[in-house]
Order: sequence, then structure tokens, then C-alpha cells
Amino acid sequence: MRQGDSAYLLGRTATHRLWFVAVGVGLASAMVTWLAWGSWNPTATVNDEFSYLLQARIFARGSWTGRTVPFEDFFQQPHVLVVPVLASKYPPGHAILLTPGAAINFPALTPLLLSAISGALVFLVGSRRAGAPVGFLAWSIWITTPLVLRFEASFFSEVTTTTCTLGAWWFLSEWFSNRSNKSVLLL
Repeated sequence: MRQGDSAYLLGRTATHRLWFVAVGVGLASAMVTWLAWGSWNPTATVNDEFSYLLQARIFARGSWTGRTVPFEDFFQQPHVLVVPVLASKYPPGHAILLTPGAAINFPALTPLLLSAISGALVFLVGSRRAGAPVGFLAWSIWITTPLVLRFEASFFSEVTTTTCTLGAWWFLSEWFSNRSNKSVLLL
């Protein structure tokens, strides 16, 4: 084995270890988020969250809209259409992501998965830029920030936005490291 080969193998081993740690950090993020929620099966508490979950449940039934309710005025909500159909007033993107959890009657599934992905991405981006200890420190600060815990432990679309933004930072970091066109396309 040549010297270059051993350096390559050591680099691959370190990369695999980093990804293994990132999975652990992601799982820890999901657990902290679930603990911050304070319930085994959390429910919506704000009108926006109710609207997203309503639309996710409608999607889980295989429909784009629900049937209108008999007494429209009684069921009016700020973020829900009740006439001519029952639907959320928000764009469908985040509700589509919530649909798998709504289908199995565990709507917190998607926010917990997105929180895990976000936590892993915070760690990976920090690790790539300044090393694993800095990545872990960045994740520790991120996951204990009250505003992060407020939004990660919710059905708000900010959970999806956070994951997409961190994913974009990761792919941009990939591009800076490798100058790969694949990373730019995923960005």
C-alpha cells in the first residue's frame, strides 16, 4: 500500500465517523425537540398550526379540499377557508410534508424528522468549515436557543424553511469544497 492510499483510507474513515456522529446529533435533536414539545403526541396550539394540520389531514384522505361545513359562520377561522370548500389558506407545501404523519395519526413525525435533519446539517456545516468540535458547539448552541426550540417543536412552516436553508448551506459548502456541478444542481 502506498502512502497516498493510506491517507485516502484515513480520510474516508474520518468522513464515515463524521457522518455517524451527524446521525447521532440528528437523533439527539429530534429527542430534544420532542421533550420541548412536552407531549407524547403533540397537538396544534395556534391557528396557523391548526390550518396546516387540517390541510395535511385532508391530503391524507387523498383529497385536495374537504367538504364545506353546514354552518359556515360558526366554523370560521383566520387561516381556514370554509366556503366554498374546506381548505387551508396557506400554500400546500408544508402541509404536504405533514401528510405522512397525519396519515398515521402522528402529525409530529415530520417536524421531528426535519428537526433531526436540521440538527445534523448544523453539525455538518460547522464541522466542514471549522472542524468537528466547532460543529458540535454550533449544534449545542443552536439546539438550546429558545426560539429554535419554539419553532422546531411546532407545526409551523419554519421547520421546513430551516431544513431547506441549512440544506442549501450544506450544498453550497459541498460546491466550495469539490466544485461539483451536482452540488449546484441540488442547491
